[in-house]
Amino acid sequence: MEKVFIGLLLILLIFPNCRRKDSNSLTVSETNQNDTAELPPMPPGDTGYNTSSSNNYMTTNQTAPVFIFLPHKKNLESGNIGIEYRESKPNIFYINICGGINVFGITFDFDYDTDKLILKKAEEGDFLNKDGKKTSFIFSNQIVAVSRLTQASGGVTGDGCICTIEFEAKKTFDSLLIGFRNQKATDKAFLEVLPAGNWFGGILEYK
Repeated sequence: MEKVFIGLLLILLIFPNCRRKDSNSLTVSETNQNDTAELPPMPPGDTGYNTSSSNNYMTTNQTAPVFIFLPHKKNLESGNIGIEYRESKPNIFYINICGGINVFGITFDFDYDTDKLILKKAEEGDFLNKDGKKTSFIFSNQIVAVSRLTQASGGVTGDGCICTIEFEAKKTFDSLLIGFRNQKATDKAFLEVLPAGNWFGGILEYK
């Protein structure tokens, strides 16, 4: 009788431990599956997911996809502003002006699908400060504004890069439009020197 009692006691002690181990292993497996499913698509510019963490659930040697840009007007005429794309820097877009006359300030909202793209960074180009005069450059969310300071006697005439914009993808997509809204190019007296219809965007594809 004593041996039977000891046997039953051992069974009661061992069986709950086995159940705990099975339960824990199931939780870890579910966590691994969830983490793998939630991994976002690789943004352009990256070569793969970071595999340095101890909690790795996925590795890849896939080449990072890039943007392909098809401008509405590839060769700008005098008095135009448009977007230039260079295959060597697939995430960078150049906002260029051709044949500007007495331009003192430029402002626009960059128009794109915020559900699919992140406007990661904007930097001033070489157009409004080409004569060495100081400028003010503002980038806030989708808004870009660049202007010569009041010490400058007048505006700038000619060609150049107004600014560069860097995009990153939130998700994959086939194609979408990017361009401008609320665009203005003005002289020192805030009179428009370039019609809003002379600004050209284009079609962005994600490969």
